[in-house]
Amino acid sequence: MESMRSMAGWLMKRGIRPVLMTLPPIDSERYFRFLVGDKLSAENILGWLGDVHQIYRFQEMYSLLIEKVAREYQIRVLDLRQKCLARKGFLQELICEDGLHLTEEGQRFIGEELAALAQQAEQEDVALLRRTALHA
Repeated sequence: MESMRSMAGWLMKRGIRPVLMTLPPIDSERYFRFLVGDKLSAENILGWLGDVHQIYRFQEMYSLLIEKVAREYQIRVLDLRQKCLARKGFLQELICEDGLHLTEEGQRFIGEELAALAQQAEQEDVALLRRTALHA
């Protein structure tokens, strides 16, 4: 988290406005099956991990830290996690068989969300410039 803060601060000092993005959710069970495959011991890994869903919780915790840094630095954030969870069929349609990576359709979904965020940011910037010009 400190490196994320450091990068955000470094960019902002140079007049660059970073955008952070929360992580898309994973399918813990599919990811675990993919990770274990037929070579590793699921029992041994679960002994270390605790349960299959610990993977999801750790990834969710990291995503929450992204939101925290965005709030601390007042950085625009794309809450991709929320958008994915709100989308019906997300895990089945947009997550690869490995349970972790996005399909081509999932990548397209991220692109559309980023484009919408950029358009929103541009509209807000134009509105701010207009208000500033009116008061100058």
